Amino acid sequence: MSTGIHGSGRPVRTPGVTLDVAAPAGLHDALDQIITQLRAILDPSGVAFEVIDSERRRIRPEASWFVTDAAREAFEPLMRRSYDPARPGITEAAVEAGAALLIERVEEWAGAERLRERLADGLGPEGAATAWAWYRNASFMACPVRTAAGSTLGVLVISTHPPAPPLRRKDLRTVEAFASLAALALERSQLLDAEARRTREEKLLNAAWHAVAASLDLDVVYRAIVAQARALTDADRILLARFDLAAEELRGVAFHGLAGPAGRVRFRLGEGMAGRAAQTGVPAVSCASDAGWVIEGEPAGSSLHVPIVLAGRLFGVLSAAHAERGRLGEDDLRRLVELARGAAGAIANALDFQRERRTVDAMTRGFVPGPPDALPGLELGLVYEPVGHQVGGGDLFGVWTLPRGAVAVLLGDVSGKGLEVAALSAMVRFFVEARAWDTEDPAEVLAQTNRILRGRLPPGGFVTAFLAVVEGAALRYCNAGHPPPLVLRADGGEDELAGTGLPLGVQDDGVHTARQVAFEPGDTLFAATDGLGEARREGAFFSDARLPELLARHGRTMPPQALAEMLHAEAERWAPRLHDDVVVMMLRRNGPGAPGAAGVELRREAAGGRAGTALFAEYMALVGKRVGPGVARQEAIFATDRAFEAHGAVFLVLYEDGVPVGCGGIRPLEPGVAEIKRMFVTARARGRGHGRRLLVELERLAAAAGARRVRLLTTEVLAEARALYAAAGYREVEAVMVDGRRDAWLEKPL
Repeated sequence: MSTGIHGSGRPVRTPGVTLDVAAPAGLHDALDQIITQLRAILDPSGVAFEVIDSERRRIRPEASWFVTDAAREAFEPLMRRSYDPARPGITEAAVEAGAALLIERVEEWAGAERLRERLADGLGPEGAATAWAWYRNASFMACPVRTAAGSTLGVLVISTHPPAPPLRRKDLRTVEAFASLAALALERSQLLDAEARRTREEKLLNAAWHAVAASLDLDVVYRAIVAQARALTDADRILLARFDLAAEELRGVAFHGLAGPAGRVRFRLGEGMAGRAAQTGVPAVSCASDAGWVIEGEPAGSSLHVPIVLAGRLFGVLSAAHAERGRLGEDDLRRLVELARGAAGAIANALDFQRERRTVDAMTRGFVPGPPDALPGLELGLVYEPVGHQVGGGDLFGVWTLPRGAVAVLLGDVSGKGLEVAALSAMVRFFVEARAWDTEDPAEVLAQTNRILRGRLPPGGFVTAFLAVVEGAALRYCNAGHPPPLVLRADGGEDELAGTGLPLGVQDDGVHTARQVAFEPGDTLFAATDGLGEARREGAFFSDARLPELLARHGRTMPPQALAEMLHAEAERWAPRLHDDVVVMMLRRNGPGAPGAAGVELRREAAGGRAGTALFAEYMALVGKRVGPGVARQEAIFATDRAFEAHGAVFLVLYEDGVPVGCGGIRPLEPGVAEIKRMFVTARARGRGHGRRLLVELERLAAAAGARRVRLLTTEVLAEARALYAAAGYREVEAVMVDGRRDAWLEKPL
């Protein structure tokens, strides 16, 4: 409260100055001082600085003071509202006239009736009557607050009310002088505010440009563009449509706030505002209601459309919309235009990288063999990862069936790095496969390959190689300088398959001999290139510090593919960075007494069928026990039965000896992304690799349907599931706290 002296000469307690909380401190001080001086000179009943936005759409108070609560209650309904010259109040009347306005008695003013209408709109009949009783005898002066260039920033409004004397024309000079002071304060504040906004906007845009350029994966770039458009605007729906030159159409590739089918909309150049923006290259903004801003049946109150163009090349169009009319404007459009500049470069880089990858892939298609045909009696696990996740590396491998039905297993490493080394590795593999067609003696095959390579390897080059032939219960092998593989015996023992000859390419007539060991049901062959064993942390090698323990614990029981992936994942966790290509190969002989897939079957079934329903009930019981009995069956977490009936969705049930023991489903989530739901294996069937089998098949089905990434939602209390996903190569991309527990989204590229 502050003390005011009025015409009656009696001191009264008065409310203090009210300042807009968003205004800078310097502006607060300046306006407070102006109000204090006006009160001392004119003895007003109220003072208000009303600011009008640059587009003359809204009025808001920057600072105000009233002598009584009654005055405040009468003033405030008209201080924060739309600017409406069609029904002008005192503020609009002064702005439109462009000069100070004096109203010696409100009820005699020509705009009095419109003022009463405004009061009725804002307060209702009873409140309007009370306010009008205060207004009718008041006098007002409204003076535009203008910059030196003549731009109107707002209006300084002063009122007096009996018993204070009314304002007179002689007071105009005083009020105009204070309006000029207010203009200086407001203009300086706006300049500082504009500079601060520019600085903030530059930081936001720099962050946005870095975010969209952070990856060369085209889908990641698309999602980043949409995410940054959300951060830079108030839009509640965003669509990024890519231009397909061959089809001459635009199609949705990433979106926010839209249902899946709507986000995958297709439209032609020139069609709708988005199509016209793409065709003309001119950004567009609509502040009026649009029945279909991009998509028929998706109305918007305001929308923006920005073409993404670089050096005359059209990549697509970025559209944003909001349900509220006029919510998106020129400022939002400007930010999206700036974002589109960086987005165009990021998309161009990703497309160039994608094209290079396709070229390299075409050149190296033969370097990396595809999955082998079925191997009766054998189960294979294989991981191949060139250093730096490149397309091809110097490691070579292969598993194939020989003419008489035996199975050949090859693993090797060409010295050196790069694409030329990858070509050499393919050449070596082809030589080995060709010679193995004529003889199944691994030593003779490698000896012949050595003679062929001597004139083809670069000076100092060599190749380590391990070649084995598995036939029945026997494994014949020749090891030409390769890190010794192991045969993990089902009974707990192990045999090291040590070197039996020099690396290939070292001598013209290097001696290579073959040896034979037993390979009984349940036995597992483990072989890897040195990129796995030589992964190191603080001088310790993975082959010494972690590998023996992992093989002893899991090598005889975990399914071969799951085992290979787990070893690779553990090596990646062990070492800050892998410095060499990695191949991990596991080969297990099935049969009586062997762990594996005997009696295991995966069937496509309805999620709401008998088996799916029973497994889901057991799954929910487990979740309730771990998370709490109040956990809800939410669609976002568990999906509905019907979710697995959609196009591209699949639900699997895993049977062991005819009994359903596990399940899992997959459904499309967005373009290029599939989501795994309801992954579960019963407690009595765990530890036999069923979860990994389900996961591998679901990933295969997702990839076959066109997904490039797969994601899933899990929680920290399901420790077994988290371990499975980590071993399978899933990485956390987002985490949230829900009712005290930590839930996480995991993703894996396919």
